[in-house]
Amino acid sequence: MVYFTGIEEVEDLADDLERAARATPAEVRKVHQKGALNIKKDWQAAWSGHPRIRMLPNTVTYDTEVVGDRVSAEIGPERGRTGAALANLIEYEFGSVHSAPIPGGAPALDRERPRFERALSDLEVRLLEGRR
Repeated sequence: MVYFTGIEEVEDLADDLERAARATPAEVRKVHQKGALNIKKDWQAAWSGHPRIRMLPNTVTYDTEVVGDRVSAEIGPERGRTGAALANLIEYEFGSVHSAPIPGGAPALDRERPRFERALSDLEVRLLEGRR
């Protein structure tokens, strides 16, 4: 429980919360960028070394965006890059007697999720404490 002894403390708290709110979108974007980069690298590693799809790991990219107070990241094969048209086949459907699908995206996301959630939680604490 928090007790305030004077209006100055309440005003200080309001200032701290306002400062944290202003910093949040940019700081959350940094967390998204790091998470997206980790997923991209993990995904590329899953597709690396395959003799028939050498170009496919290079198609995986990411981008982050802030719109208002919403931060998003898009990660995956980028259309227009050489080999990107094969991505869905390799990720989900490429199955035959000689070749099985090679999922990269969902497993990379699953591995990153706990780190990402921990980073957001740590960020929340830092911002409320006035640290970045």
